[in-house]
Amino acid sequence: MSSNVNKLIFWLVIVCLVIILYTVVKPGSKKVEQPLTFSQFLTAVEAGKIKKVQITANEVKGDFVDEGEGTLRTLIPNNYPDVYKMLRDKNVNVEIKEASNANMIVDHQLHSLYPVAGAVLLHDPPDAERGE
Repeated sequence: MSSNVNKLIFWLVIVCLVIILYTVVKPGSKKVEQPLTFSQFLTAVEAGKIKKVQITANEVKGDFVDEGEGTLRTLIPNNYPDVYKMLRDKNVNVEIKEASNANMIVDHQLHSLYPVAGAVLLHDPPDAERGE
């Protein structure tokens, strides 16, 4: 009897794994992200092709009106208020998000490593042949 129970459990695990695998990789489940230049983004907004955007600092992520086109990602200049007026005029749903401090902290830490990296790269290692 335990052999049949073991086989049943084995096949249940296999079926569950197949279902999980299918839900992860099923076709059409992921929206393709289209990186756009700022000019392409402005042209798409003017043409009414953008449904909604989420702006964090100068990064813009959003959705096209035609969902088959996927999502978009671009960067906008920091001091360009006309882009907000253009989005409002074209009835684009705009969500402004605050930039996370974690990104700023990581960026600051990376910049502080530049002098260390420069010193390491400029350091003259001892030459084994000279016996140093």
